[in-house]
Amino acid sequence: MIKLVSNTGLFIFITSISTTPSFSNDISDLLWKSRVLIVSTRNNETSIVDITNEFKRKYFCQLKERKVRIITFIDDTNPKYSPPSFVLGKNGIWLIGYDGKVKSYSRDKSILSKIFVLIDKMPIREAELARQPSNCPE
Repeated sequence: MIKLVSNTGLFIFITSISTTPSFSNDISDLLWKSRVLIVSTRNNETSIVDITNEFKRKYFCQLKERKVRIITFIDDTNPKYSPPSFVLGKNGIWLIGYDGKVKSYSRDKSILSKIFVLIDKMPIREAELARQPSNCPE
């Protein structure tokens, strides 16, 4: 809350400060900043989460270089983000481009084996590579 108080021509701004971290509730805030890999599963079927976490650990450099954010929804919930409507009640992995459009989807981990090929064929990624070649190991 901001209040403006005037006392003899002096203006004082008072703001309330929250100690709770503020998180985006909508992945659309990531548009044109990050590609997003959405992982959605049910609480009793979390093996795809484990596989994705291992993939992230193994290919951290490649994901970072391609500006890929991995967001996981278990039973349509995530502590920082609300699920997009196309994810609700579904299992799988979606690759979302900078433009917010779904570039690829798989019901299982199969998308992970081709994610870098898919991204590297995107026009913006081609331009990124032309400006800055990859520094990650193969």
